[in-house]
Amino acid sequence: GPWSGRAADTGGGGLAWFLPSTTLTDLDFSGGRQMILQAHLPVDDTLTRTFWVAVRNYATSPFADGVVRLMDRMVLRED
Repeated sequence: GPWSGRAADTGGGGLAWFLPSTTLTDLDFSGGRQMILQAHLPVDDTLTRTFWVAVRNYATSPFADGVVRLMDRMVLRED
């Protein structure tokens, strides 16, 4: 319906949205898959706060958590 949608999958994953304020990024690559769910909550007229959860099925060792978490934050700070 008009409250949700999915961008075309180009073979590397996709983007879906669920209005009014949720997006799902699905990254699929040769080494595994990662999904990032984001909820965007307006604070006032000029500020929006984003909460996110990222899950993956690659580099599953706890040793890799810090590096992957850092990369996730770098990507999410782009906007």
